[in-house]
Amino acid sequence: AAPIQATAGDRDIGQPTQPFRDLYLMRAPSVGSDARAKRDVTPLDADQVLALVTHLQPVSFRYKQGAHLHFGFTAQQVRTALDQIGQEDTFLWRLADPDQADSPQLICQEELIAVLVCALQDLLTRITRLEGPQHAVRHGQGGR
Repeated sequence: AAPIQATAGDRDIGQPTQPFRDLYLMRAPSVGSDARAKRDVTPLDADQVLALVTHLQPVSFRYKQGAHLHFGFTAQQVRTALDQIGQEDTFLWRLADPDQADSPQLICQEELIAVLVCALQDLLTRITRLEGPQHAVRHGQGGR
């Protein structure tokens, strides 16, 4: 049998119903993010992001087949939070099989990084407005 030819971005590793348990890396993975590979690039709407963050419910949990305590989210609750802000089309949440409504639900945790950075930036801007520019300089946020 001839080897399967794969190109970058052509194959998934693991499956939602048979995921890898642990994956050990010597460094954090690099995720493709080149602007030249993207379209429709727009800044996040801070009000919508803050609404999403407000509706997210971080939880602690244990997997049914494990003993360790984990911190994170449930995909069902993330879907509910997205519904509450009227966001349907997002890669943050998805079904393992889009054609099967009862297939495993997934969240892409990396998508939360931009959401949290946007929320933090907006909150820092609001704090600076409330406390004045001297607060930003005093805490090393001012330009030199």
